[in-house]
Amino acid sequence: MPNCPHCNQASFEIEEVEITGTQFNFVKCSGCKAPVGVIEFGSLRGLENRITEVLQVLVSSLQRINSRLDRIEEAIRR
Repeated sequence: MPNCPHCNQASFEIEEVEITGTQFNFVKCSGCKAPVGVIEFGSLRGLENRITEVLQVLVSSLQRINSRLDRIEEAIRR
């Protein structure tokens, strides 16, 4: 199961948000509420059984980015 790259919690939630008349589904950590992805509104129809898979891909990508940023930060400190 993927973990939040911010607080390491392993549960997520989806929140519908309207921005300037357009609706989006934000995927966010259930613990720290950090956003981890955006899914186009309406695209969840038919994906109910794949939400865990989608979240795994999103969080895995964020973890790789975070890991690379950590390595860059460490290299800069040297």
